[in-house]
Amino acid sequence: MPIAFLFLAASVAASAAVATTATADVTDATDVARACRLIGAKLSSVAIEECLDRRLVASGFYTSGGRPILYKEYPPLGERRPRARVLLIGGVHGDEYASFSVTFKWMEILDRHHSGLFH
Repeated sequence: MPIAFLFLAASVAASAAVATTATADVTDATDVARACRLIGAKLSSVAIEECLDRRLVASGFYTSGGRPILYKEYPPLGERRPRARVLLIGGVHGDEYASFSVTFKWMEILDRHHSGLFH
């Protein structure tokens, strides 16, 4: 499945996380919490709680600076066939926080109004 939203990407040289299935959920939750703390500490427009409320998923990959790369997917609803697929990438450069803020605002809108017509 393609990824609909990707965050915290700061390097092409991301490396795969090595985790067993038993520890993957704990690692995912830890990575998401860590990333949300980093984002919340830098952005007054995105609180840590708001970041956690977006239900982001850890990709298992990390930036060259060791920050987790997160994503969120908005799949078609029910049996709907998507009209198109959309990929939004935000937070590509770790020191350019405006894109993080805009991306979180888009997710907030999609969380409330996702029609399920697009993937």
